[in-house]
Amino acid sequence: MSIYNVLAGMGSVTPGSQTFDTAGLTSFLIPAFNTMTVEIWAGGGSGGTAYNGNTLSQGGQGGSYVQYVITPSQINIGATYSVYVGAGANAVYSSGGAGLPGTYSYFADAIWAIGGYGGRGQSQSYTPASSYTPSVSVPWTLVVSETGGAGGYGAPGGSVTYAGGGGGGGQNTSGVFQAGGTSTYGGAGGRGYGSWGSYAETNGNPPAGGGGGGVYTYGSGAGGTGKIKITWS
Repeated sequence: MSIYNVLAGMGSVTPGSQTFDTAGLTSFLIPAFNTMTVEIWAGGGSGGTAYNGNTLSQGGQGGSYVQYVITPSQINIGATYSVYVGAGANAVYSSGGAGLPGTYSYFADAIWAIGGYGGRGQSQSYTPASSYTPSVSVPWTLVVSETGGAGGYGAPGGSVTYAGGGGGGGQNTSGVFQAGGTSTYGGAGGRGYGSWGSYAETNGNPPAGGGGGGVYTYGSGAGGTGKIKITWS
């Protein structure tokens, strides 16, 4: 056991937290601690698009969320571990095309959350998110796991507690717009296009919100970027 682990076990630690909310790969140096919590949000999916006319599209799904608790004996204190924040999916402009999936996020090549699916278009099915295969097996304790809110298809997006909210469905008709789903700890989903342009679609909010469904002349809403938050005491 290293001196860091000994000190952690004695409670000689400074509580703190660090948040990573920029898409891409970086690293984290494990400090001395007694208890550590890792929260992971994946990127939200983008909405699909509808044709012009009385047609519908689906909002993107919110990115998933996981939370793990780690003890000092379960990790190498003083070592550096990888942190990868998944990007939100880009908007799409194809006629009746499906949205793009959000990118997964992971910590230490060991624990991860899946991105949200891309919403279905008028002529294409939804686009599933890709998986990540951890290279390390760990004994850390999973506390919370939640799937992102569903994208609405001509309907409001699904609401959740921890993960990203789903995007509202696009509705290229005289009807009202469809709201994005909400999330207590994640980002809200984007609003779907509605009422022949009276309401423009919007992007999903970070972390992990799904983009609103749109129409091809204006595009769909993009997904919100993921996030990783590490807290220790």
